Amino acid sequence: MRVSLVLPNAPAVPEQAEQPARLVSESPLLERLWQGQSYGVDTATTFAHLAGRGIRPALGTGVMLTTLQHPVRAALEARSLAVISGQPVMYCVGPGSWNVQRLLRGSPDDTPVASTRRYLDDMRSTLVATGAATVRDDHARDTESPLLYVIPTPEVRIGVGVLRPAMARVAGSSADVAMSWLGTPEYLRDQLIPPMESAAARESRPRPHLVATVHVAVARRGRDARRLAQIGIGGHLALAHYAATARRCGAAVEPGNDSATAAAALSAGLFVYGSAAEIVERMRAYARCGIDEIAVHIAAVAACHGVDEALHDVREILSEWRIADVG
Repeated sequence: MRVSLVLPNAPAVPEQAEQPARLVSESPLLERLWQGQSYGVDTATTFAHLAGRGIRPALGTGVMLTTLQHPVRAALEARSLAVISGQPVMYCVGPGSWNVQRLLRGSPDDTPVASTRRYLDDMRSTLVATGAATVRDDHARDTESPLLYVIPTPEVRIGVGVLRPAMARVAGSSADVAMSWLGTPEYLRDQLIPPMESAAARESRPRPHLVATVHVAVARRGRDARRLAQIGIGGHLALAHYAATARRCGAAVEPGNDSATAAAALSAGLFVYGSAAEIVERMRAYARCGIDEIAVHIAAVAACHGVDEALHDVREILSEWRIADVG
C-alpha cells in the first residue's frame, strides 16, 4: 500500500506549502502531495508555485468542486498540473455540500450523483482527445475535434470523492481514482468497495485506485485528543452528509455537540490519536481491507501546534511504517 501526504494547511501564501512539499519530494515513502479545494490561495496556483520553485512531487487534488468550474476547464487545469510538475496527476472532483451548491448555483443539485458522472465523462472525453488520459470505458464522447491543443503530457487520472455507495458506483463506472473521506477500513471494505467493483465489472474496467484520507495525530504531552479531533474533522461532521457517513461507520456523532462528536470520532477511529506505532497499525488495517493508498492528514496538529510539529509526526509515522515493513 502507498502512503501520501495531505497538505496540512490552507496556504495564505503559496510559500507555506513548500516545507510539506519538500518532505514529500525527498521521502521515498511518500507517494504524492494532496490538497483539496482551497478558498484561500487556489490549489492549482499553489501547485504551480511549487513547480516554479523546483519542488515537484506527484500531485493529487482531493477534491475540487464541480460547481466552481466547467469540466473542460477542470481538464485543462489537470493537464496543466501534469505538464508543469512533470509528474502524473490524480485529479479528483466532487459536488460539495448542499450549502455550497446553494451558494454557487442558487439551489442544491437535485441529482448530484448523475451530475458528477456526466462531469467525469466530459473531463475524460476532453483529456482523451488530447492524449492526456486513456479510454477506459464507453462514456467518452466524440474526440475527433479536441478543444484543447494536443501537447505531450504525463498521465492524468480522473477521480471522484466517495462517501457513500451511490458515488462508489459512479467511481467504478467512470473514474480512475476514488478518494474516501472519514471512512473506517471496515466501512470501505464492506460498503464502498463492493458497489465500486460491481460497477467497474459491468463496464469491463478495473476497479479505481482507492485512496483513504486518514486524520492522525501522534499522542504527546500537552496535546488534547478531543480538541485535535474537533479541529481536524469537527467542521465536516457538522454537515449532514458527513455525519450520515460517520454513523454508517459506527460513530455516534451529534452535530451541535462538539465534545460528544469528537469523542465518537476518536472511539470509531475516524480520527486516529495514539503512538506512531498505533497509527501505523491503523494504516495497515486499511491495507488489509483492500485500500490502495493512505493520504495522511495532519491538519489538526498543524493548526494547534504548528506545521513543524505536524511534519515531525509524519516523520515518526514513516519511521514506524518502515520498521513495520521490514518486520
